[in-house]
Amino acid sequence: MYDENPVVPIRLLSIGAVTIVVSISIGAYVFKARLKRMRNAVNAESLKYSTKLPIPTKWGLYSHTTETGRGKNRSTHVHYQIKIDIGDEVNSAIETDPLNPNGNLNEPSIV
Repeated sequence: MYDENPVVPIRLLSIGAVTIVVSISIGAYVFKARLKRMRNAVNAESLKYSTKLPIPTKWGLYSHTTETGRGKNRSTHVHYQIKIDIGDEVNSAIETDPLNPNGNLNEPSIV
């Protein structure tokens, strides 16, 4: 009734395990790449607005994961939040000059 040769089931299990590991790795890479692109976009917008406003601002993207349900009904959700800090000490790259309310981006100096 059962095949005496265990090579075929071991090969199938190996192929299945490799497929699962590769799928999870690709999913993790895509998630990290998407999060990196979103953070870069938020940082670009932060820089754009921080140079235009008289009050310095800094934007940050934060994410956290929640899991709901049990057993087969378990689901994972990723939540993203944009946090905007407004004030004098949040962005040291912006020069606050009363004569120039738009502010100038301080360039790093080479000593």
